Amino acid sequence: MRKTFASVPRFFLLSGLAVAITGCAGNGLRSTVSVSEPISLNGELTTQSNVNINDGSRYERYGLSVNAGGAIRVQQSEALATRLTLLDAEGRLVAGPGLDSLTFVAPSAGTYTLGVSGSGATDYGPFTLSLSPIESRNAGSLAAGDSFAGQLLDSGNSYQLTVKEPAIYTVTMVSDAFDTHLALQGGGINAENDDSGEGTNSKLSLYLQPGTYQVRAKGLEDGSKGAYTLDVNRRNLPEGIKLTNSGTLHAGQNITGLVSMAPVTYSLELKQASRVQLEMRSDEIDSLLVLSGNGQEFTDDDSGGGSDAKLSALLLPGRYQVEAKSINDQPGIFHLSYRQMPASESRLTAVRPGQYAQGTHSQNRAGQASIVIPASGNYVIDLSSASFDAMLELRGQGVELQDDDSGGGTNARISHYLEAGEYRATVSAVDGGAGRFTLSVQAAD
Repeated sequence: MRKTFASVPRFFLLSGLAVAITGCAGNGLRSTVSVSEPISLNGELTTQSNVNINDGSRYERYGLSVNAGGAIRVQQSEALATRLTLLDAEGRLVAGPGLDSLTFVAPSAGTYTLGVSGSGATDYGPFTLSLSPIESRNAGSLAAGDSFAGQLLDSGNSYQLTVKEPAIYTVTMVSDAFDTHLALQGGGINAENDDSGEGTNSKLSLYLQPGTYQVRAKGLEDGSKGAYTLDVNRRNLPEGIKLTNSGTLHAGQNITGLVSMAPVTYSLELKQASRVQLEMRSDEIDSLLVLSGNGQEFTDDDSGGGSDAKLSALLLPGRYQVEAKSINDQPGIFHLSYRQMPASESRLTAVRPGQYAQGTHSQNRAGQASIVIPASGNYVIDLSSASFDAMLELRGQGVELQDDDSGGGTNARISHYLEAGEYRATVSAVDGGAGRFTLSVQAAD
């Protein structure tokens, strides 16, 4: 959805191979310039400037003689927040308003009026517009380093991105005229984005292998019209890095991967019940781990410290899936480590560290277990179930603790310093459900 004009990015695009800002006596328009190379235009909003009768803000107007085609980028660089609008010769709004930003591609040659106003009745001060001609195109090939303007056609505009070396490619689409939408297809990738850019702008950041990809630039809503900018940037991988972005994880393994807008997926296969630990570390992204399988799902964001993820869970024999993700879809390199510690099954009457036990909970008969702690220390007690939202209560040695969802998803986890002795664990269901559960105990790291 479109947002208020205050969310529009701080740059202005005006199309035309040649532009003149023309002073005309008696009509309130200002000085004359010609834009065939980068120039700056300085102005100021004062008490002597024109007054907008709708909100009392001050404004200045400039006449722009614009040739059809081409594009000119204008940036407003002063502290004063300005609103920019563009009118045609008949006084009809062509583009804007935007906060220090406007995009305009001339449908035909003619004289347009650029309005520069303050955001409110008390906004005064100098402004500087930096104008520079740039390329304009609505189709064709894309390459790293491209930056140009386009005019949205009815069904959207299509481009071809050619990738010669593996790298992270970022395609950004910006418009103050409509809510943008980007899509990229090719090489087994089918990605799209609406608002990952600033405001209602779009951004795709993907790790691409050599090949040709189709990029589609359009509006989110049918019938969207107006101008936009498209920028393509490339970030090469560090030399000597080896990426592992798929496959089966093995105990003791440490790998390096690269995640972008799509998660990186691995598999686990356990032949016996084990306590598994996954750590995802990165200096570039906010890490997120998801472990799922056998009707269970565990997630973690920041347990590894800072923005790193760390996930620990007791898993029964079977196949599982591990997803390494980037919060907010930012691309980056990560390091993943996998540890696996076999767990022995016990009875609910005496569960010790390194053991697990299974049982059944019902509304008529709550699950119960006795936990034996041989030596004082920090311990982690996990309760998981694929059948109900688990609640765990722990009592004994002067301790009364309770937890619902600290184990990830709908699983419970109690992490606490416990004195040596025996404790009573009680299982309940937050949602009133019933079914099988697994209780495990381990010494904390």
